Amino acid sequence: MVSPHKEKRRHAILVAFLISLAIFSLNRGLAYAATDTTLPSIAI
Repeated sequence: MVSPHKEKRRHAILVAFLISLAIFSLNRGLAYAATDTTLPSIAI
């Protein structure tokens, strides 16, 4: 059986990992959007 203290620690580590992953994903998306300098074009 896992002690309540260890269970809380595992939960905190998981939450911190998921938040880090979300921030990393957001930063990658923003970096990609910032480097797209091609103007949109429309042709008929």
